Amino acid sequence: MRPSKEAMKRVMDTMLGDKFLKRKLESTGVFMEIIEEMSKDIEGFQEIREEYDRYLKDIRTTNRTKWHTENKMAVVGRDDTKHDYMLRWDPETCLTKASPLNEGKSITDNNHMFNILNQEEMDVAYENEPLWGEPDVWKDINMFISYVMQNIEDATGDHYSYILRIMRDRFRMEEEVHREHDLPKAPNKEKNLVKLKEEIRKKAGELGFGVVGFTKIDRRFLGDGNDSVAPYQNIVVLGMEMDTEQIEEMPAPGAKTGELWVMRTYADAGEGAHALADFIRSKGWGAHPRMSLDGEVKFSHHAVNAGVANFGTSANVLTREYGPRVRFCAVILEADVEPDGPKDFNVEEFCSRCRMCQKACPVGAIPKEAVRMRGAMRRRLNDKKCFSSMVGMNSECGWCIKVCPLHKMGFERAMEAIPPYYSYNLD
Repeated sequence: MRPSKEAMKRVMDTMLGDKFLKRKLESTGVFMEIIEEMSKDIEGFQEIREEYDRYLKDIRTTNRTKWHTENKMAVVGRDDTKHDYMLRWDPETCLTKASPLNEGKSITDNNHMFNILNQEEMDVAYENEPLWGEPDVWKDINMFISYVMQNIEDATGDHYSYILRIMRDRFRMEEEVHREHDLPKAPNKEKNLVKLKEEIRKKAGELGFGVVGFTKIDRRFLGDGNDSVAPYQNIVVLGMEMDTEQIEEMPAPGAKTGELWVMRTYADAGEGAHALADFIRSKGWGAHPRMSLDGEVKFSHHAVNAGVANFGTSANVLTREYGPRVRFCAVILEADVEPDGPKDFNVEEFCSRCRMCQKACPVGAIPKEAVRMRGAMRRRLNDKKCFSSMVGMNSECGWCIKVCPLHKMGFERAMEAIPPYYSYNLD
C-alpha cells in the first residue's frame, strides 16, 4: 500500500516550510523522523506487526515442538531436498527451515556462462554464506545524506529530486512483501499463459523497458537468504536504458543536462515495476515488484538466466540493446509462464580482448582476470574500492560504462572486432 496522501502532505509541508532543512538533514535523527512519519499511515502496518508477533510467540511457546517436527520433515523427509531446497537459518527459533522450491537452480547449473567448476562447492557456499542484501555503504545513513543527496543537489539544484519518488516506491515495495497474498487482483486469472507472457512483455515496453526477459528465481541469488522477497517462483527481469548524453558527462554529472545520470532511471524504473505489477494483478495473478535500488534480488544473475544479458569484465552485465547502459529491476510473478533460456552473445570473447573498463577504473576495482569463487570462475568487483572512489572524487564514477565499446559503438559494431573464427553464437 502507498503512504496516505495525508502523510505525504505533512512531510512535504515540513520540507517546504523549513528553510534550514538542509542543515538539519545532516542529523540522522531528522531524516529518520521523516521516514517514521511516512511509515505511520501505511494501511495495515500495525496489524501486520501484531500478527507477526503472535506468530513468533506461538513458535516460542506451545507450538514449538510441533513446528520443529514439521520443519524437520520438510528438510529431510524428501529425496530431492538437495536439488530443490536450501536450508535457511531462523534466528528467532534457533532452527533451520527449508526454503521454498528453488526452481531456478537447474537453469543456473546448466548455464555455461556461470563457469561452475564444482557444483557441491557452489551449493555449500551459497547455503552457508548467502550473498549480502545491501553493500555496507548503503546501510550508512551518513553516506546517503552527505554524499548521495549532495550529488543530486549539485547536478539538479534540488537535493530532493527523485528521492521522494524512490523513497515512496521503496516503502511500498517493502510493505507489499508482508501483504503480497492480500493485495487486490482480478477474480479471474488469465488462463492462457502464452498470451499473458506476451501481454506482460508488451506492457513492459510501453512502460519504458527496452529489455524484458522471463526466468525462474534461483534462491542462491537472494540477498541474505531472504526468501520472503520472492514469494513466487517466476521473475520478469526488466531493463531500462540510461541516457547516453548523461553518461558522456562523466565524471562531471549535470554539467550540461542538469541531471544526475542514474537517479532518473532509478525513479522511472521503480515506478514502472510497480505499474507492471498492478497490470499483472489486473490479469488475476499475484505479482511483487523489486525496484532498481534493491540489493535483495540479484538482477544480473537472473538477467543472464533470462537470456537478456551476459556477464562482462566489470560488475555490469552487458545487453545487446544497450551494452552496460542499463539499470535493472524486476517483478516476481505467480503465473508459471515459460522461462526464456540463456543466450550467449559472445560477450566474454569480446571482453577478453578489450578490458577497457578494467584499464580505465581509477581505483583498480575491476580485476583483470577471473578467480575461483564459490565453486565457479568469476570476476568480482571490489565494491569497497568502487564506492569509496565515488565518495573520494565527490561525483558519480561510471567510467566502466562510459568507456565500454558496447556503449560507444553498439553491440553489432563491437562484435565485428572479434576474429571470425571466434565469432560463434551471434545469430
